[in-house]
Amino acid sequence: DRPDVEAPQGVELTGTNRSEILNNAIARLALEVLLCTAFSTAIDLELRLVIAGEDQVSGVHSGGVPPVPIPNTAVKPACANDSRTAGSLESRSAPDYTNAIEPVAAVQRALVFLGSMVMLVAKSLAMLAGNTMMPMDDRIGRSVMPANAPYVAVCFDLFGTLVSDDGVAFAGVVAALTMLPAERWAIVTSCGDALARALVRRAGLPEPRILVTADDVARTKPSAEPYRLAVARLKVNPARALAVEDSRDGLAAARAAGLDTLAILHGRGVAFARDALFVAERFADVRWSIDDGTIGFEIER
Repeated sequence: DRPDVEAPQGVELTGTNRSEILNNAIARLALEVLLCTAFSTAIDLELRLVIAGEDQVSGVHSGGVPPVPIPNTAVKPACANDSRTAGSLESRSAPDYTNAIEPVAAVQRALVFLGSMVMLVAKSLAMLAGNTMMPMDDRIGRSVMPANAPYVAVCFDLFGTLVSDDGVAFAGVVAALTMLPAERWAIVTSCGDALARALVRRAGLPEPRILVTADDVARTKPSAEPYRLAVARLKVNPARALAVEDSRDGLAAARAAGLDTLAILHGRGVAFARDALFVAERFADVRWSIDDGTIGFEIER
């Protein structure tokens, strides 16, 4: 059930349910629009100061009136001087323009602000429009996803997801399958029936009530046929089911059948899981729960 193995990247990933991602994306977009407005105001003020600084340095001012010098804050104001004679005014040093805003640097800062805002808003729009609702790099490092996602059934891939290459169950697998109601989960694999049942027995997994193998369908993954058959046997709407997979073909098959997807990396790179809705580094990082007939889960570090 797996494509070519990729090098581990050593990252911890988690996911968030679809509705919360959408709400977060909308809130984030609204915040970034507000920030963009604020920075636009700052840019306008900065450019106005640039123009004022240029006028003061060059001595050019509208109406031909000599410019008002920008005071040097290092020089005491006149009211702080001990001498108040006319001569004290003549002895004052020439105006210091060191505090005038340097035009090129100010324009550069304005452009950086504007570019940052454009990128942030574009990223939020992409989150709203994308199939996975959130770019993969934004899911890296999130510690926990909300529990009680709205699922009534779970379909598990077998080889590479529940069982390792040497036929041993991954940590947390037996506990999870034992905890979930037997009528609420299925195993969907590209192995033949005999091999699949042998792997289940060897790994010590609970016997699945629903097992979909290569012998049950005309086309295996990445065709949607195996998952369509699984949800039909589970008697659930595919939109209320979750597929747990460790391969690109498996994820594609589940999505084509209308299921949400959880990718398990098990030390592999993230490239194959780009389109997964949820991502966990290991099966043991997923904490399953049942609440009023709804299957939920958390993905922990």
